[in-house]
Amino acid sequence: MADRAMIDRIKSLLESRKRQLMTTQGPDNAGSSHTAEDHPATHVQPVVPTEAGVVFPVDNVVPASDPLWLGTLRESVEIRTDASILIMPDQDIPAIAP
Repeated sequence: MADRAMIDRIKSLLESRKRQLMTTQGPDNAGSSHTAEDHPATHVQPVVPTEAGVVFPVDNVVPASDPLWLGTLRESVEIRTDASILIMPDQDIPAIAP
């Protein structure tokens, strides 16, 4: 029963806040005629499940201007910890630097 009262209270607060926002015209939105359709989020395509997986829209991909630096695992750990590594397992495998 307490859960129902809490839900009713939250709904009441949200409805009063919504009414307050709809009736209050601040200096920033005076004369503004923006609608929900103007917001970029309203134009996002939905996620579509298919047999091969999930399909969703993404922004255009822009190639990186510089390649990622590739060093050894040892070098990467030394850079991240700011300490010298004397010996470690697999220290010569490739790793992307931080």
